[in-house]
Amino acid sequence: MFYKHWKKISLALTGLFWASCETTTTEPPLYGAPPQYSSSTETQGTSSSEAVSSSSTEQASSSSQANASSAEVTCTPGDSIVSYYSPSYSADVAKMNAEGRAKRDALGKIDSIKQTLQEKPQCLDDLSNELGNFPVLYGAPVNLHFDEVCSDGTTRPTQEYLDYLKMKEEWERNKPALDEECKRIHDEKLSKIEQRIKKCIETGILDREESEK
Repeated sequence: MFYKHWKKISLALTGLFWASCETTTTEPPLYGAPPQYSSSTETQGTSSSEAVSSSSTEQASSSSQANASSAEVTCTPGDSIVSYYSPSYSADVAKMNAEGRAKRDALGKIDSIKQTLQEKPQCLDDLSNELGNFPVLYGAPVNLHFDEVCSDGTTRPTQEYLDYLKMKEEWERNKPALDEECKRIHDEKLSKIEQRIKKCIETGILDREESEK
């Protein structure tokens, strides 16, 4: 029985084998590049085009930045100048000046007292010489430009002037408290000198009375 169907089975297997071969075999095209190479070529062509486009964009961007750099605004100081003294905006200098005023006031009192005394104690002259030796603070003025003129036709304040205004504003805000501190320093210094003047006069009177005995 198996022998009767053997030929049919053999023909069926042979047909399946040839059908499989026809399905998997691809005939080359009559013209153009084989299919396995066409995709790779198209990809390479696209990549080259994108690279050229990117290079052109970078060059254009670089050119734009060079043009922007050459068009930058430049500024030069103007003719207006502001002058001020640095010691005028120093708390330490203000306190030293308060002591200086106290010494000058004391010198005026000593001169006034000397005119009322028949005999002037030597200690008053010594004290006058001591009080006369105090530093006088001056210093060169600071000059800065008020504004600057720019190449685009505009005029604007200089950074130095803006910093000066900020310093001045802060100084004026703190000045009332500093004035109170300086007044306290002046009064305390003057009071100490007045005590020395009084002691000097009393000592001079005692020395004179002793010499008269």
